[in-house]
Amino acid sequence: MRAGPPIKVSATSYMAFLRCPAQAQARYDQKAFPKETVDSFRGALVHRLIARRLRSGPFEDVEHAARVEIGEALNEKMVALGVNRPSLLAPIIAEAADLFHRFCRFPIVGFEEAEITIGHELPDDVTLVGKIDGVFVDGQAKVLRDWKTGPLGEPFNQLLFYALVWLLARGEQARVEAFSLQTGEQARKEPSLADLQMVGERLADLVNQVRSVWEGEATPRKVAGPWCAHCPVLASCTEGQEASLMLVSGYRARQ
Repeated sequence: MRAGPPIKVSATSYMAFLRCPAQAQARYDQKAFPKETVDSFRGALVHRLIARRLRSGPFEDVEHAARVEIGEALNEKMVALGVNRPSLLAPIIAEAADLFHRFCRFPIVGFEEAEITIGHELPDDVTLVGKIDGVFVDGQAKVLRDWKTGPLGEPFNQLLFYALVWLLARGEQARVEAFSLQTGEQARKEPSLADLQMVGERLADLVNQVRSVWEGEATPRKVAGPWCAHCPVLASCTEGQEASLMLVSGYRARQ
């Protein structure tokens, strides 16, 4: 990888790079970050409830547990979103409780750790970090599990990133799984060394791009797609604006 200033690569920045290198570059340049939304707040709350269940066992009053979790970790986000009034917060808690009850239908045999932050220092001042929803043991194999509060989509790019960081940090290969609490979809994969090598190559591309832009030697590539509608740098991206207009036009045509 290209030498340069220290750089940290998370699953979020890695996924942003795969979608659109220019979007990832904006994050590294501290120009723009995705805005907090009610959906992301609700998702964070669901994951807090799941971690509580895994670590402490079953509990009956989900609403009370949700309010405790908000007070402990999500109060600032709640206030920033303006949903701290009871009439606005109650339906969010109800939706989070519904998703949590769906989680309770999935088996949790072999649970070992919840919300684990892992990291690894690579040469040339590159740090990889990831946060895994749950780690399980299946026989002799470790399983890294991710719960989605929306549709499953394409989960493996993110999961393979976790698998690589896990291998580097813990020295063992792990299976990866994703579950959608909303739709019930499930996906599993036993990453091969070729899969993990591919992730490593993409990470090298990310680091090389960011550092070359910092040195003034390159301009980040823009890739338009459905993600453009929610991109934090949409206002300054002609390609993204055109893609967003096409999506809106297509939606209206289907109505």
